[in-house]
Amino acid sequence: MGGEGRAIRVEVDHVVGAPPDRLYAALADLALRPRWQETTRTVSAEGDGPAGVGTRWRQTTDGIGEHEMEVVAAEPGRRWVEEGRAGGGDARIALELAAEPGGRTRVRATVEMRLRGARRLAAPAIAPMIRHQLPRDLDRLADLAVGEGPANL
Repeated sequence: MGGEGRAIRVEVDHVVGAPPDRLYAALADLALRPRWQETTRTVSAEGDGPAGVGTRWRQTTDGIGEHEMEVVAAEPGRRWVEEGRAGGGDARIALELAAEPGGRTRVRATVEMRLRGARRLAAPAIAPMIRHQLPRDLDRLADLAVGEGPANL
């Protein structure tokens, strides 16, 4: 992630009710994104099957519009890193997964964004929104991973 612009960095540590391998499998299924990411409306991936390093997709998200994403690092059950580009900036999202007792997973998420142009004005509001929304999104992802909860309705 490079370029000029205002930088934002948010770290979230959250425990979810799904084991790392199942959580990762749901994360790598790009078609599921609109079901667990509250602001994602559509996803159009290149190729079939689970995503891995080099997989690219286009995603439409509230507040951002259409943007391109790519998996830049992936270790099944342990690590997922994606980068995205849109007219208003660039983003890098890294998720580190660690097994917890009871079949749960600790997710350490780092979101880095570099905003450009008029989007820089929104920077003060973005970090609190991510801190609020990301744990809720991860909980929905975990529900999908174990096949229960409102995400499967």
